[in-house]
Order: sequence, then C-alpha cells, then structure tokens
Amino acid sequence: EVINYSFIHPCSFEKILLGEGDPRRNIVSILNPLTEDQSVMRSTLLPGLLETAARNISFRNLSPHLFEMRRVYLPATDTELPEEPVYAAGLLCGARDPEGWHRKRESVDFFDVKGLVENILDAFAMNKAVFDAGNVENYYHPGKSCSIMIGNRKLGSLGEIHPTVQENFGIEAPVYYFELNFEELASCC
Repeated sequence: EVINYSFIHPCSFEKILLGEGDPRRNIVSILNPLTEDQSVMRSTLLPGLLETAARNISFRNLSPHLFEMRRVYLPATDTELPEEPVYAAGLLCGARDPEGWHRKRESVDFFDVKGLVENILDAFAMNKAVFDAGNVENYYHPGKSCSIMIGNRKLGSLGEIHPTVQENFGIEAPVYYFELNFEELASCC
C-alpha cells in the first residue's frame, strides 16, 4: 500500500492524456501552495501511482505492485467544498512473482489486473458486474482496457497504460492499472 500526497502538479493531466473535456480537469486549486509541483488537488489516483512506480523502478525495484485507497477531490457544482469520493486503485508492473530459482520469470499481463478486480468484486458479492470494452479512458492502451459496469453505473476501469503515458513517467515496461470508485461499489451491495 502506498500513501501519496493529495496535491499534484497541474501538468499531471497532460501526462496521463486526460481529454480537454474530461470533468476531472476541473481541478481544486490550492490558494497558497508551497510549490508549483503540488498546487492542485488530485482528481485521480493514477499520477501518484505512476510517479511512485517510476521512483521504485529507478531504485531497481523492477516489479512494483502497488495499491492506494484514498480520496480524490472533484469540484462540486452547488457548493464551495469539493466532493471527496474514495477510490481504490492498483498498479502492476514487471514480474508476476518474486524471483526464485524454481520459478520461471513471467511478466504481469491484462489478466492479472482483471483477476485482482474480479477478486474485489467477489468480496462484495458483485456477480452482476460486466467488463465493457467501450467508453474507456485515454490513458489506457487502445484495445487493452475496459470499463467495469453494473447496469448503467460505471464502477471503474482497468487495463494496460498507454505507451505514451508510460513514456511521460519514464517507465519502459508495460504497466497495468485499475481504478474503482469505492463508494459507488459499496452502494451497489
């Protein structure tokens, strides 16, 4: 588990290829930030997890398997205070299992991250969840991602991170990511 700062750099949204019309670009700015690098509140957990993975890889931890369960901050339309939903997110990169003389070195793939999400959904008895290849985020690799739906409600998404996003964070190996709106998930139980 990692705990990243709630404050991020405003250019993080360009680095993860978030579209211009995406509501997560309506950021909550800090009135008196200590640095420009931490001048807005995060609206997604992805930039923090990618920075943590890149830092781990630079220190020779070539297989970071990380998760974070924290609040994101979304401007509310009718009040001054932002909405603060709790999200659960995870990131897999590198080897599937720790190195060992009796193991074949295999890299994580799409089905590893999908299996993690299926285990979470099973824990909540969410047997009606559907993995939908349509309506996916720009930061995912085309054709290697999906949305997680229950009826018309989107619980989250999962997939391989787009190569351009990986490059923006200095990560060479494929990265797999999932993000779930935990409050939405709990309300579906």
